[in-house]
Amino acid sequence: MINTPAPLADAALLACHECDLLQTAPAAAGQAVCCCRCGCQLLPRPGYPPATSLPLVLAGLLVFILANVFPVVG
Repeated sequence: MINTPAPLADAALLACHECDLLQTAPAAAGQAVCCCRCGCQLLPRPGYPPATSLPLVLAGLLVFILANVFPVVG
């Protein structure tokens, strides 16, 4: 059986926004990471915590209800 490397989707990768080098994320959370090639600070992917998502979902639900109660074309 041939040993195949893990797919890139499984690994936690960070991309440098200056030189586009892909690097693995550190094991410790909250640790600042710098790019090995250019020294620029790497930023993790933006996450959407419930504090951000919940107001957007509620606003969308409100607009959906209003659009169905007051139709534009009768």
